[in-house]
Amino acid sequence: MAEFSPCYGSVADEEARLKRTPGDGLLWVGGSDLAVSFLEQGLMDELRIIFTPIMLGAGKTVFDAMEKRYPLKLLSMKSFKSGNVVLTYEPAMR
Repeated sequence: MAEFSPCYGSVADEEARLKRTPGDGLLWVGGSDLAVSFLEQGLMDELRIIFTPIMLGAGKTVFDAMEKRYPLKLLSMKSFKSGNVVLTYEPAMR
């Protein structure tokens, strides 16, 4: 079973600490602000975006906090009967 550990400090410091521990890898679960933080610090190996087919009249832009563009390379796409789609990317510039 996976271990859960909340992060309260620097994402980069926590990433470095966790990479020193034994295990199969890291899975960060968070919103777009966390993803932007990882992209800006060059810490992201893979990005998975789950689209749910619901139209809203208002709301937050997915990557509202991002100040510059980050090209992504599509690795895979999976669709479900529900209409949800999971897109898996890696940063194009590594």
